[in-house]
Amino acid sequence: MTDQTKVLTEDRGAVELSSLTAAQGTKLFTIGASSITATRDWQGQLVRFTGECSVTIPADLPDDFSCGWSQDGADPVTFVAGAGATVQSVDGNLVSGGQYAIGGIAGMGAGVVRLYGQLTA
Repeated sequence: MTDQTKVLTEDRGAVELSSLTAAQGTKLFTIGASSITATRDWQGQLVRFTGECSVTIPADLPDDFSCGWSQDGADPVTFVAGAGATVQSVDGNLVSGGQYAIGGIAGMGAGVVRLYGQLTA
């Protein structure tokens, strides 16, 4: 007997749970809007912004929320705190750093969210 968790699949029989989760990768989600509010649906995804966008970070994102972001185009992505939310980042930087900048959004609890990655003032 082993301590590995196995899952019974229709096409592969019993496989280790760790091999299923490792094969998932990151789901890409593309946004072309000029403004949008982050939602729980972004959890675990890499959100790609194709143009300039203002992203409102709401206070109700879960404590364990985590997603990535990418500035695909030349125009910046600006992150703003929604009502009741606190957005924290190094030096208070809230604007993506340039084309191909990448980073993430992490829920910290009690309406606090931290931005990380390639950000500027």
